[in-house]
Amino acid sequence: MIFYLICLLLTLQNPTLTNLRNYYSDIVNDEKKCTTYLNKLKSEKNNSATITAFIAALTASGAQFQLNPFSRIATVNDAHELFEKAVSDEPQNPEIRYLRITVEQNTPRFLGLSAHINEDKKIVLDRFDEYVNIAGVESAKQVIAFMKYHKLCTTAELTKLEQWTK
Repeated sequence: MIFYLICLLLTLQNPTLTNLRNYYSDIVNDEKKCTTYLNKLKSEKNNSATITAFIAALTASGAQFQLNPFSRIATVNDAHELFEKAVSDEPQNPEIRYLRITVEQNTPRFLGLSAHINEDKKIVLDRFDEYVNIAGVESAKQVIAFMKYHKLCTTAELTKLEQWTK
């Protein structure tokens, strides 16, 4: 219980993180917003594993706006390394795992950087109640929509997730 209260307080103290959570899908598809949020997060001191994961997700998303394919690959590789650090720091964090799923699901398979989807999905499913407590119901609804759109969950799994957003 104390853990959830601390997480709630930290969320309330970081409006950038709250906006990112609530508007993540819009931000990663808009070059200007993606760059703005990425720069904000990079300028913060003492980045948590969650912030590192958001930096990784925004970095990877920025690759779609680059024209040079070699630059795109280098950018995605940089994001992959940041995700490895974030997951290493907090291996059971469902938010970090969800962010990595969003990137890996949209990364071309031939790059070999999409190996964690099933592992990450399991943690998101098993710890979704924690995710809702940390990130909020609106953000949780985005997770469910993403999982549904990409057909990453069975009907039973989606039903289990949806119970936390009512």
